Amino acid sequence: GKPKIIGFIGLENLKYACRVTDERVNFDLNLHLDKVKRKPADLDVKLTELLKFLIEHEARLKFPLENNLEAAKFFCYRGLLTCVACTPFENKEPWKIVAILYKGNIYLCARETEEKRQRKLRMSEKDKQFTSWGYKFEQYMLSERPDIEP
Repeated sequence: GKPKIIGFIGLENLKYACRVTDERVNFDLNLHLDKVKRKPADLDVKLTELLKFLIEHEARLKFPLENNLEAAKFFCYRGLLTCVACTPFENKEPWKIVAILYKGNIYLCARETEEKRQRKLRMSEKDKQFTSWGYKFEQYMLSERPDIEP
């Protein structure tokens, strides 16, 4: 079936896309670029937060207790789905995914390849600027509440 959102991990990061009434686009993507806080290049995101969320919501989600592959549900972070979906169009980088079958559900976790690790370590200042522009654009487009403009 189609992917379905079952909840949010870290509600402090939840943002809303709102229509901006001023349709003139004049975003300064360099604004406060000197104050950007970057994730460490060696940050290794695991399933820990996802598993904590699933344990806290186990009763509501009604997980099966047996390992039945036909009825298995898949759990993963959104970024992993993006990575897989983009593969036919961006075949630049290999990926590695670990799959675990536990109590009738399949948990997917992206593992960092050596190529990706090296690319992150070799990021030029220009590459970092382009990445920061993406986050800055999100700040211009997303708001903290659904009823206010960003």
